[in-house]
Amino acid sequence: MSHYMKVLMPCLVLFLHSTLPNQPVFIRNGSLEDMPSSGKPPREWFFCGAVGESPPDIHPNGLFGVTKAPAHGATFVGLVVRDNGTSEAIGQQLASPLKPGVCYRMRVYACRSENYLSYSRKTRMPANYNNPVRLSVWGGNQLCYNRDLLAVSVPVDWPDWQPIDFDLCPGKAYNHLILEAAPLEDGEPYNGNVLIDFIQPLIPYDTLADRPEAEMVKMEDAKPDLGRESWETLIHRTLRSQGLRSVFEDPSGNAYHANPDWWIFFRTAVADEMAVQLNLSAGRSDLEQVIREAALEAGYPLNHLRLKKNRRKTRDPGFRWKSRQLLVVDL
Repeated sequence: MSHYMKVLMPCLVLFLHSTLPNQPVFIRNGSLEDMPSSGKPPREWFFCGAVGESPPDIHPNGLFGVTKAPAHGATFVGLVVRDNGTSEAIGQQLASPLKPGVCYRMRVYACRSENYLSYSRKTRMPANYNNPVRLSVWGGNQLCYNRDLLAVSVPVDWPDWQPIDFDLCPGKAYNHLILEAAPLEDGEPYNGNVLIDFIQPLIPYDTLADRPEAEMVKMEDAKPDLGRESWETLIHRTLRSQGLRSVFEDPSGNAYHANPDWWIFFRTAVADEMAVQLNLSAGRSDLEQVIREAALEAGYPLNHLRLKKNRRKTRDPGFRWKSRQLLVVDL
């Protein structure tokens, strides 16, 4: 590379980056999927509450008298405020930061459980945390500290799932997002709850009208972003890294990230070859099923995938050309 190219390339990269349109900010595990349990934040989220207090709960877990079904996927999260003045919150580091001077739409599904039976540390008696609260959204640049309030909802007093649309207009850049239960007003602390689910990508205002209506995704067809163990983790990671995600909107205004026209290539002669690489035995049908599930759970809005084998020449690290069969997920 010439001296001039070495000088110009960094400038060109910076110029192209500065001219890119504002992009959606994706939420990891926005469906809040994990094993139902008490006192544990869901995968990809961290606990951001008072020291000495328990983390939020993943429902439905058969506890606390909460009988609500999820709004999306298999699980949701319950956040409470307490009569000792503390509250529960969850947060995560964003895939890309919020930009100052840009406004984002953020949609969260929320409702109130008419029963949330627990224990009060203040009175040392059983208590029902069933009073309505607000849901507040914070931006920050650390896990829990140095955060600023970006938006707060109306009191969540409805018993069935409803979407809440937040308008986030940060005055500076933030790379962390925190959701917290907040009491209705400054006064005597009390016990209350808010249930949350289906946290959607943050959409810059100027891109809302650009999402193609022809690619709208139905809520019931979208699959939650679940985790996998062992060899399935590799497939999920591959799916997430191969395709550029776009944002689409369903008729109800729900936002999804997906890539409906991307091929994902798995460099393997047969399914067994991948299994050998991972020190596992798996038949072709098993692998295909996992790929289907992983693609759907990674955000691909598809009812079915067509898998086929395609022979293509590839170059190995030894610079020798080999003809290998690729398992192609045909979207």
